Amino acid sequence: MKKVFFYLLLLAGFCACSDENSSELEQVGSKAKMVVVNEGQFTKGTAALSAITMDGQTDFDIFRQVNNRPLGDVAQSLSYIKGLYYVALNNSKKIEVV
Repeated sequence: MKKVFFYLLLLAGFCACSDENSSELEQVGSKAKMVVVNEGQFTKGTAALSAITMDGQTDFDIFRQVNNRPLGDVAQSLSYIKGLYYVALNNSKKIEVV
C-alpha cells in the first residue's frame, strides 16, 4: 500500500506541473521509492521535494525542476486529500497543490 501511495504522489506531482523536461522527470516518477519533504532554512525559501528511486539515487528539488520556481519557505507536511497532494508551507503562509 505504501508503494502505491508514493507512486500516486509522484504521478500527481508531475501531472500538475509544466511539460518542460517531462521525459527526464517521468523516468524518475516510474522508479520512485519515496518522496521526502525537505523543510529548508527559515526565511531562505529553500523548502524542497526530493524523490528517492529504487536504485538509491536521489533527485533533489523536483518541484523547482518542473515549475522553474522554488517551493517556498519551511515545508511542514505532505497530505493526500481527495486525489490531490498538498504541501503545507509554514513561513510562506501558503499551500501548494501538486
